[in-house]
Amino acid sequence: QLSSKENKSRAAERLLTFVYYMTPSEWDAELDGGALRMYSPIMEQKKDEKNNNNNDNKDYGSHYFDVIPYADRLVVFRSDLMEHQVMPSLRRDRMAITVWLYGRVVCRGLHS
Repeated sequence: QLSSKENKSRAAERLLTFVYYMTPSEWDAELDGGALRMYSPIMEQKKDEKNNNNNDNKDYGSHYFDVIPYADRLVVFRSDLMEHQVMPSLRRDRMAITVWLYGRVVCRGLHS
């Protein structure tokens, strides 16, 4: 458990990301691209447990899903836990509003 002095000295980090897409209503996933690629640390953790490999240098490349930037879609995720990548838009600009919430994760011990 961190003391209050240790906790205050830790820098705030990006904890939550909100992305609201304002793309044209006829956005095509294949022709327009621009997906938000979300890498799954849970799938990778299960793979590591199965292989008894506790290496911190994880390769997230094989376990991901794409969120297509369809109009009027809101995506919210834990930025500190979910590796992600914005894929390139292919034939036109992708429009979105992004908001990041910063803070510190505080773990509190259970009281007996």
